[in-house]
Amino acid sequence: MVVTGQDTEIRQLAAVNDVIAAPMANVWAVLTDFANPQRLAASIDSCTVSGSGVGAIRIVGSSRGLTIHERLLECDLATGRYRYEVLPEGDMPFADVTSYECTVILSALPDGATRIVWSTFGGVRGPVAPITEFLGPLYQRATDRIRAEVTPR
Repeated sequence: MVVTGQDTEIRQLAAVNDVIAAPMANVWAVLTDFANPQRLAASIDSCTVSGSGVGAIRIVGSSRGLTIHERLLECDLATGRYRYEVLPEGDMPFADVTSYECTVILSALPDGATRIVWSTFGGVRGPVAPITEFLGPLYQRATDRIRAEVTPR
């Protein structure tokens, strides 16, 4: 999907589709722990949260030296949808990104496993490939971290 704006295009930045051999409720509990995003990414050094539930804001410090402000937009177990955006008050994850929104959709599978689908869209001034090459593996590692936490050893 490409939507043109004034000087940016809204483009898909990354997509990951995977299956975790664990019940959806277990995956959901890790994914939606808004105050502890380090459960999903080792590159997160700090996180502070103000508010709770939809509308809560977290400020994430990363090992890349960024301070990223994020707002929780949706967190609905009934639909399996979890969505957040990066706010302009902090750093954008990439120099040419002007907006950034991530949606994760979980669905329970008949065998008791959970499908997890990450999709990220953002406003971009310039090439998308370097962003996709960074984000695709980042979301796959997040999926692998969830898998490690919820799958019996």
